[in-house]
Amino acid sequence: MVMKMMGSEERSIQDLYKLKDVDDLTRFVKERDGLNEILMDAPSHIRGRFPESRLLLHVEEMDGGRVLVLTIVTRMDGDEAFDVYDLLLDSWWLEIDQEVRADVVLEVDFY
Repeated sequence: MVMKMMGSEERSIQDLYKLKDVDDLTRFVKERDGLNEILMDAPSHIRGRFPESRLLLHVEEMDGGRVLVLTIVTRMDGDEAFDVYDLLLDSWWLEIDQEVRADVVLEVDFY
């Protein structure tokens, strides 16, 4: 899977997320500029707001196209989780280039 240097250690997307269909996901990420960097950076932003979350990645057909779905799985109650999700969007997600965001769906799910 796609890798990036993090200090002196090499990390992969597989270290940061639970993945569904690694080959399809790898092709999807390689075909889109900027997506690998966002995926490597995302866990630090997400876990700053959702500290005990699990992060899942898969590619899905949606509205006639393929998108990467990044699911934040949390134990928070619904109202709190959606309030925190809104803060995450405002503090980080909406700062990402719109062309990169267009290929990704960010969602919250619950244990």
